[in-house]
Amino acid sequence: RQATALNRKVDDARNGITVRDRGGRTFSRLAAEYRRSPLWTKLREATRRDYDATLRRIEKKWGATQAAAFTKPILREWYETLYRENGRWIAQHDIRVMSVVLGYGELRGWIPANPAVRLRMETPPPRDRVLSWEEFDALCAAAEDLGLAGMRLAIAVAWYQGQRQADVLAAL
Repeated sequence: RQATALNRKVDDARNGITVRDRGGRTFSRLAAEYRRSPLWTKLREATRRDYDATLRRIEKKWGATQAAAFTKPILREWYETLYRENGRWIAQHDIRVMSVVLGYGELRGWIPANPAVRLRMETPPPRDRVLSWEEFDALCAAAEDLGLAGMRLAIAVAWYQGQRQADVLAAL
């Protein structure tokens, strides 16, 4: 068991994962376990990068806190603090990522229930900014001027299909 624990610490260090605790079921430990789980490997690369950056930010604040210590009132207060300081997009995003990890903790039996569920967060309105035809033409012309036919195609695919960036890149 000790060898397995030491190997996990080596793997964490190689992957840039720092666990800020001296044992126990802390949020940092739970996040590290989630990063090693099959659920993590099934995420798209862009999602993993986003979650990893968000988890590092969350761990600075909550890393040493026991996972079972989180309650709805604590997470609601943190959501409201994030909302005031960073806006509703960041507040909702950080709580949702935390909810994913705490949900994993619930599945593993570390916590009895996910306290980040149903916090009555304000859902930001959908973004509705689209390029104008002039902007589209300028992007296509710039790609052609640079000799990037593939980029021009990617711009056109994204424009006409309304796909997410990751889907466009996967299609090329």
